[in-house]
Amino acid sequence: MNIDDINDNALYDLLASYLTSEKTIRIATPNPEMIVDANKDLYFANSLSRMDLNLPDGVALRYAVSALTDNKLINRHTGIDTLDTIFSICERQKRTILLFGASGQILESAKENILKKYDLEISVLNPGVLELVNGKLKIEQDIINRINEIGPEVIVIALSHKKQIAFMDNYNYYFQSVKIMIGVGGALDMIAGSSLRAPKFMRRCGFEWLWRLLIEPTRIGRIIKATVIFPFIVMLQVIKERKFIIAIKKTLPEIFKQIFISK
Repeated sequence: MNIDDINDNALYDLLASYLTSEKTIRIATPNPEMIVDANKDLYFANSLSRMDLNLPDGVALRYAVSALTDNKLINRHTGIDTLDTIFSICERQKRTILLFGASGQILESAKENILKKYDLEISVLNPGVLELVNGKLKIEQDIINRINEIGPEVIVIALSHKKQIAFMDNYNYYFQSVKIMIGVGGALDMIAGSSLRAPKFMRRCGFEWLWRLLIEPTRIGRIIKATVIFPFIVMLQVIKERKFIIAIKKTLPEIFKQIFISK
């Protein structure tokens, strides 16, 4: 899977250009948990690899790139930060947005908070429970018709990561008005205020997982997947390639920069 290493200015220009393109651009924000799931789910892995833009979310990806390749991952873009950029561009270009997924209350609260900051035309749509079978997301025709009636230019998808990737992969040709589809997972919960974002210093140091564990202990299984299983998989790979010592030497400076230098 490709990871797109793009700085803030370049990303802004790229997203602005997408809104004037003729095709629907699908954007994912992969994190370690998603990579672990893709490692054992071929349907998910293939769908994720077909996304048009994969913006890295999760500092562990930075360490993995250093350990496994001769490259360095410089830039990181969380779902909520990328949404801020998209909303800013949509406000300037007078583009319409659909918040899709999550509960009705989360959607309405998120919409209300977004409109406090941006002058936008926003619709919301809760599709209810969606079934995912062998990488295919089943959506009723009336939901598809409703999206086409709304005619959004951006769809913000707040589903579980497998379902949001499947939605973008399966249905990107169904909506003629849509220029950007982006999967953001729990970002709308944070925007709605139902889930608190980690303090800035914890985000900078890469300890968001600890914050999520403290405020949502029921996520421990997902957190273990990202903070224990993912590094273990990376370690096994570098051992297999007989590059363990080299990987340590390349990764330690990246950890230092993340904790003490990154803004």
